[in-house]
Amino acid sequence: MRPNLIIFSLVVAILSGCGLIPRTGEPSTALQIADAMNIPAKDMSREHYNKLLEKSGDSSVNVDSMVAGALSLDPAMIILGGLASPPPSKMVQVVAWVPVSEAATGEEAVKLVENINKRIIRSFYDENLSDQDFQEKYLKPKVIGLPYGDLGFKSPVQLFQLMSGYVPKLQQAPSFMQAQEKVWGPLYLGAIVGGKAVDSYSEAAPKWVYIYDPGKYKERPRAIYNKGRSELFVEPD
Repeated sequence: MRPNLIIFSLVVAILSGCGLIPRTGEPSTALQIADAMNIPAKDMSREHYNKLLEKSGDSSVNVDSMVAGALSLDPAMIILGGLASPPPSKMVQVVAWVPVSEAATGEEAVKLVENINKRIIRSFYDENLSDQDFQEKYLKPKVIGLPYGDLGFKSPVQLFQLMSGYVPKLQQAPSFMQAQEKVWGPLYLGAIVGGKAVDSYSEAAPKWVYIYDPGKYKERPRAIYNKGRSELFVEPD
């Protein structure tokens, strides 16, 4: 493993693990997925969430804004944000773990997610563009093996993957996927998607594609989306 990638992994582990923010109890599904994405995150207690819900008068819009505001105070977000602008935790991350039944090789997995990403993003625009022009205008980011965003160290690994391409290795599927077969990944798609489009993208994407949304204050909470379902960073009951 390259030195810069080791440093990045250590920083993520410190910020999202036991060193800075000790974890107790069972993590939410959202937090499990964020960990697999290498995105620093933290759960809110169910008690705190319920208090916010009560104060909001059961209004989903108000709840979303209050939860987003509370989550934005996550110490990991503040510290990592001080190292870079914007860090991966402040960006939408579209991440795939491609089952081996869908792609026989890492190269095929990359090609598959590129085609899926192009199809979904293209459906958001009513423009008569050739595939090449559409690629140039909307799909310049490539599939890589690290989160998109400034990693704080001006990562040469990330730059190398953007320039030369990336081929994932076969690995055991993350536990939250509840899959028996192995997967290629994680693959970061670099999709241009945000706001309400996150929901539409997750509904259109295969079930092995997950979206981390940092949320937006007064609009929506930080969450993970998968097949139209949102998972909040709230401790499970």
